[in-house]
Amino acid sequence: MKKTIIIASSLVSAAIGAVFLAPSVIDWDRHQASFITAIEQETGCSITVKDKFQFELLPSPRLTLIQPAMLDQQGTALMKARWARAELSWRKLVQGEIRVERLELVEPSVDWDNVTSCDDATPASPGNGGNLPSGIAADEEAFSINLVSVKGGQFTYATPTGARLFQMEDLNGSFRYDPDRDQVIGDGTARIINQDANFGLTFTGLGKPERQRANLTLAQPGGGLKVTLTGRRDGLGNPITGRASLEADQLAFLGPEPFLRELPDGLRGTLINSPAKLETDFDLQDEAFQFNNFNLRLAGQTATGAIVIPLDNQGSINAALSFNHLDLDRLAQQRQIPAETALDDQAQDVAANIDTVQPKEAASAYLTQFFHRIVSPDSWRFSVDISADRVLYRSALIHDIALHVTRDKEALRLDRAEALLPGGSVLAMNGSLDSRNGIPEFIGDITFRSDDFRRFLSWTHLDPAHFSSNRLRSAAVNAQVIFSPGYLGLHALEGQVDSAKISGFLEQQSSSEQISIESRFRLDRLNLDAYGNGETLPAVWSWLQSGFKGAGPGSPGASQQTANTAPETTDPAVPTYWKTDLEIENLTSNGLPMKDVQMTIAHEEQGLMLERFQLGDLRGLGLQASGRLPSRDNNNNASLAVSFYLPDPEETAARFGASSQTRHLLRRFGPGNGSILLEGDIARLNTRLVYDGQEGWIKLDSAALWEAGELALAIRDGGIRLPDLDLRKLSGEARFQSDQGIAWQDLQGQWMDLAFVSNGTYQEGRLMGKLKMESPDINSFNQLAGNYLRAEGAVQAEMEFQSLELDAEKPLSTIQGKGTLSGAVTLTPGTELAADSKLAPIRRLREFMVTAFDGAMPLKGAISLDNGQLKISNLNLQGARGTGTAAVKLNTETMRLSGKLSLLATGQQDPEFTLQANGPADRPNLKTAGKWLAGQ
Repeated sequence: MKKTIIIASSLVSAAIGAVFLAPSVIDWDRHQASFITAIEQETGCSITVKDKFQFELLPSPRLTLIQPAMLDQQGTALMKARWARAELSWRKLVQGEIRVERLELVEPSVDWDNVTSCDDATPASPGNGGNLPSGIAADEEAFSINLVSVKGGQFTYATPTGARLFQMEDLNGSFRYDPDRDQVIGDGTARIINQDANFGLTFTGLGKPERQRANLTLAQPGGGLKVTLTGRRDGLGNPITGRASLEADQLAFLGPEPFLRELPDGLRGTLINSPAKLETDFDLQDEAFQFNNFNLRLAGQTATGAIVIPLDNQGSINAALSFNHLDLDRLAQQRQIPAETALDDQAQDVAANIDTVQPKEAASAYLTQFFHRIVSPDSWRFSVDISADRVLYRSALIHDIALHVTRDKEALRLDRAEALLPGGSVLAMNGSLDSRNGIPEFIGDITFRSDDFRRFLSWTHLDPAHFSSNRLRSAAVNAQVIFSPGYLGLHALEGQVDSAKISGFLEQQSSSEQISIESRFRLDRLNLDAYGNGETLPAVWSWLQSGFKGAGPGSPGASQQTANTAPETTDPAVPTYWKTDLEIENLTSNGLPMKDVQMTIAHEEQGLMLERFQLGDLRGLGLQASGRLPSRDNNNNASLAVSFYLPDPEETAARFGASSQTRHLLRRFGPGNGSILLEGDIARLNTRLVYDGQEGWIKLDSAALWEAGELALAIRDGGIRLPDLDLRKLSGEARFQSDQGIAWQDLQGQWMDLAFVSNGTYQEGRLMGKLKMESPDINSFNQLAGNYLRAEGAVQAEMEFQSLELDAEKPLSTIQGKGTLSGAVTLTPGTELAADSKLAPIRRLREFMVTAFDGAMPLKGAISLDNGQLKISNLNLQGARGTGTAAVKLNTETMRLSGKLSLLATGQQDPEFTLQANGPADRPNLKTAGKWLAGQ
């Protein structure tokens, strides 16, 4: 403003002095050029005026300059106007003095560097005639200017390099000069940053540049915005220092400004719609604009620090900002951006429909827009230090954040970033942001260290109360991080949790449709028992089934977010699909040590898939599996195929801590391969178990029902075969309970061609039950005695049995049982008793059997099992004219048989026919006796 007044007053004063040099009319063609030259010498600037000076005496003395302009040495217009008019005082004119009552500038435009003049010359001041051409009075009181008025003016605050810092448009006001105080006082209206404002100006030291002071106040009509600037300069070429303050109800008028348009639209909408208060000291020099003791309160946040802005096109903005409490959640609130702050075409494409998109979609758009701006070739160059005592992000409270960010011509660099998290945890990161094929990409290194990992997990909702107190004490992770819009990668990951070492990588790709995560981890050891196998693993399993929905396992209060809680892991509205490869050298679960565990598990659209599972050694057991695991996506349906190999069943059973009975039983099957198929709803799985050993086999086709901690098997078909045991066509129901053992009901099958039905229980070596067999020994009897007689009919055996300590090696040797035999049979002569036999004894025996045992006869007897001996005693068969008695004993361990059958005529003591058997059960030695051989 000083230059404007000096230039205008010098130019007009010289012209006025020339007009009134003599009472006659001045020859302007001869003197105008010399006047302009004198002013140029005085100011160091070039002066141009269109046409000639115009002087009028009536109705009052006036001098008019058409389109005056002042140019610097490069030809840049520092001041120009449509015209300038000076109104003179008649009274002073009559007295021989020149007094400008009013100087009017119409549509002036001033571009002022506010640091130096056109050259180092000291311009003349109002009231001083300066170095005018010879013959023109230079009396100090010869002329002066009382008032300068401006209409439709424009004032631009620019640096010598052309950087525009400030601009006032449509300026209308008046300026008064007080020569006694050497002070300019002005007021009026102007438009600043698209806002109408009243202004007030006081400038002291216009004629004494060694001591200049200025005060400027800007205020919106009706309130809402107030800006105050107080500055000083002690001599030309010295810095301008002072203090500035700003108070605003909102900053919507800043929306189109370049420095705000670099920000994501959601954040920008929050900032420009929030109240603000700024106080700062400033230091304006040729090279830079410095803000010291910076204090900004905006959108509920307070920032302090210092900022240095270079005034050339090559410099870098340097800033150090500190926050006591930074609430990013509040800043991230989406607010409508006013229409007058419309975005450019690129920004509109990115942030279209900002109020209707999903939060994550909007956040991704914000990041993309911000990254594209920040890595663009014409982006700012800056170096920023930011620190915060507390930061609230998505309801998570983070302490002691510190980061240093630089932006040069090559890329945005995160030189240092650290944050103190709960549990003495430290998160550090560094890297650079660049554009790869038009896509912004951040590549850097990340380090995490926690001295109290349990406390950190509590903060993240992974409740460590489920874990042993001596676990999860410490953790450390290092990885290379790659981040771009929609992508997050952790590569070359290495770390340690407690004493377990971990390595691998993780990649996440996100869009508005889905989130995809792929990872691979390798651990040298993992003890699931120590990490809460009983309670936490089911919660983790549920979390995996859901696709990471919710805040994670162990977080019953996850929905009640507070300042000390962490956010949900993913947006429930966006499906999450993931796949992970896991290798564990030494795994312990339920006390079972396992080696070389490898698995690939994935959560896909069709559910939770086990693509590969391989177990190298589980106490001698090798295992492989694949298939679909139960999950919420497939209504808990599973389809799983498992294969296993037992090189030494007895040793494996012993290493599992099995009882001696179980070890001996498995030893009898011998080494072999097995398979398990699981299909259907997890609550009722169709299962098929097959084990084929060298000495025997077992198969079981059933439906498994899980309810209330109990496994119920509805057996459809099964069988067990050992050298001394052959059970086939098994069906029925069996229930397995951890605290009550095994119970079976209506278990049907076939043993040695004998059909049976059994009910019973087995718990901790104690066996109790009931057995019912159909037609026991009918077929075996016919195989043995078929040459002499055959039996036909239905015979049943019912027995109650128990064992206080079942021996799996010799199970029947420790079972005791008692029961009865009943039924009805028909005896007929065998092949040796032919009807056409010519031997009298044979004809006599045949006749006896036909007449004495004609038709079906009731049968009764007793059956028992004790010490491995199966006995049939007191067997009685009652015919029409005869009686049959029998007794049989079978050693179930040696399978040797001994028995005797006698047929007697009614009322007789001596048997007509006796059959004795001794030897192996399948081929005993037979011997006959009785009256029929004696011919009696």
